[in-house]
Amino acid sequence: MTLNFKKSTITFLILCLSGLFMILPANAQTQTIDISGLIKDVQGEPIIGANILIEGTGTGTISDFDGNFTLRAPANGVLNVSYIGYVTQVITINS
Repeated sequence: MTLNFKKSTITFLILCLSGLFMILPANAQTQTIDISGLIKDVQGEPIIGANILIEGTGTGTISDFDGNFTLRAPANGVLNVSYIGYVTQVITINS
């Protein structure tokens, strides 16, 4: 049995497979972890509604009534914690 493919079909298949192999390693290497924490001011009072964002993404959350938060983030990500009237804190995640 012989399979006959046109040259353009073979080229298309090679391009599709090449694209697939370029995408898969990037997704496989991105490890995510659950991050949780407590946002407090210098007096130790919880900050309600502080913004916690993963740098370079649109993913984030806000702290709850007790200043707690939980977020799924890349193991090598960076968090930006901000609140009106306070200096923004940049925290590097160490898995």
